[in-house]
Amino acid sequence: MLLMIFYHQVFDLYSLGILEVELWKNPFWFYLPRLIVFLFLFCVGVALTIVHGPTILWKKFWRRLLPLIAYALFISLFTFIFYREQWIYFGTLHCIALSSLLALPLLSRPKLAFGICVGINLLFCLKIVPGETIPSVTSFGPSMDFEPIFPWFSVVALGIAFRHLMVKQGWVFSLPDIRLITFCGRHALLLYFLHRPVVFLVAMLLNFILR
Repeated sequence: MLLMIFYHQVFDLYSLGILEVELWKNPFWFYLPRLIVFLFLFCVGVALTIVHGPTILWKKFWRRLLPLIAYALFISLFTFIFYREQWIYFGTLHCIALSSLLALPLLSRPKLAFGICVGINLLFCLKIVPGETIPSVTSFGPSMDFEPIFPWFSVVALGIAFRHLMVKQGWVFSLPDIRLITFCGRHALLLYFLHRPVVFLVAMLLNFILR
C-alpha cells in the first residue's frame, strides 16, 4: 500500500511537470508498478486461503467482494467521464474481484493452484494466451490502469500455493506491531480508493506553490 501511494505521488508530480523522471524508460520506474500489482494479487491469494480455507465463509466473502466490485465500477464510471481516452475498464480492483471468484475452487487445492500458475505463465510466455483477455477489451483502446486476468490470475494462484506451503512447513512470519501497518492492512480497500484524490491534491498544491 505504501509503495503504491509513493508511486502514484511520483506519477502525479511527473504528470504536472514538477518532477523529471523516466517513468517509461527507466527499469526501476517501469517495474515498480508491476511489482506493486504482483504484491497485491499475491496477498489476495494468501489472504483468501487464510480466511476461507478449507471452508468458504460466504457471508464474509460477499461482504468483502461486493464493496470491491462497487469501487471498481465507480472507478470505471469516473474515469470514463473525465478521462475517456484512457478510462479504466479493467484495472487492479477489477482484476482482484474477478480473481477472488476464480480462486474459490483452488483454496483447498494447492497443487492445482500451483499447476495453474505455471501453466498460465508458460502459455503466456509462448504467446498462446495473449495479454488482452477476459474481458476482451482490445477494441477499448489504451487505459491508465489495465491488469488483464491472464497472466495476473497466476499470481493469486501462487499466493494460494504459497500459503499451503507455509502451513505444511510450519513457517511463521510475524510483522512488527506498528499501528500504521495494522491500519493499512485492516482498511486496505478504503485506502486504495481514497489515496488517489488525496495524492493528486498534494501534487496540485505543490504545483501551485512551486509555480
